[in-house]
Amino acid sequence: DYPEARNNLGLLLEQEGDFKGAISEFQALIGHHPQYAEARNNWGHVLARDGDLDGAIAQYRSALGIRPDFPEAHENLGLALWKKHDLDAAALEFRTAASLGIPEAQINLGAVLGEEGHLDAAIAAHRAAVRLLPQDAEAHYLLGGGLQQKGDLSAALPELQEAIRIDPNLVTAHLHLGVVLRQQGDLAGATTELETAARLDPDNAEAHYQLGFL
Repeated sequence: DYPEARNNLGLLLEQEGDFKGAISEFQALIGHHPQYAEARNNWGHVLARDGDLDGAIAQYRSALGIRPDFPEAHENLGLALWKKHDLDAAALEFRTAASLGIPEAQINLGAVLGEEGHLDAAIAAHRAAVRLLPQDAEAHYLLGGGLQQKGDLSAALPELQEAIRIDPNLVTAHLHLGVVLRQQGDLAGATTELETAARLDPDNAEAHYQLGFL
């Protein structure tokens, strides 16, 4: 019996898109090694990708029952709970994952807090994400978006610009930057950003809608 080899086989099957085969492999593996936390986390991941969020959540929680300080399981559990719209529970898991060394969890934490309407807490989480991941375009974009929502346009502007510098194809950053520039009275700059957003994503209704204000 080679549990690591079977775990790797399950991962390979998932990578190849054979979710049913991967699930069968992890299920058989856990049947022989029920305390194998990593395999339970991997099983949960493929269940989530296959659309079984309840099954995924059960496996992530089982993994954490075996190994409470398992950061990836906390992050994955947070993602599954978020998809189930259990935002409070998702935020708790993202906080734990971040405290255990997964900086990307700060991005998800900020997004969940924003969905819950906790704007100041969301901005604080995004600031932490930017400190941890200074080259992550999404972190800068989400911080800029939160500052824009709060009405702090002068602080939002450089964050959105930095997001675009890191990822020039980030449509949402161009869109939000265009709106900020329009709100600041820079109509030429706003037109450039919104036209860029529309060019990158011709089906983006919001970009075309915002261009209608110019």
